[in-house]
Formats: sequence, C-alpha cells, structure tokens
Amino acid sequence: MLALLRERALVEDHEVFLAVGRNAQDHADRYRDLCQSCLDVATMEEIRRKTNRDYVLGSAKFARQIGATLRHRVTEGKPGRPPTG
Repeated sequence: MLALLRERALVEDHEVFLAVGRNAQDHADRYRDLCQSCLDVATMEEIRRKTNRDYVLGSAKFARQIGATLRHRVTEGKPGRPPTG
C-alpha cells in the first residue's frame, strides 16, 4: 500500500509501516506525513516521476536485477532514435 492508497503487486507492506496505524487510511496519512517532513522537494519529485513511469528507484545494479526479473526495462532510456551503422 502506498501513501495514495493504491496497491502494487510487487510492493509488500513492511512490518514497521503496518505498526503505525489502525487501518489503511492511518497508514497512508502517517506515511505521507513522514515523507513530507523528511524528504526535500527534489527527492519527492524524483520518486514521483519514477514511480509514475514504473521505473526503479535505486542503484544501477538493483535496476538491472529488477529488469532481469521482470523482463522489461525499468529505467529511463536515451531520448531519440538509436544510432545506425
């Protein structure tokens, strides 16, 4: 469960997250408050951009592992057409 109350198949709730509230709305409210108080605007925008596009947020090694597991690209590609020749 994410702060916006949308479920994702690959995301599982952590026991600490589950311990902070009585129900899904409590969890989401407290998680949202935590994120807003601890993360700067640029970091939050990066998280939003990557999650909205289903990209991995983490190291290059982690991204390769997730991409191999899911069998599709999970990072941003280079813009434009690939070079020929």
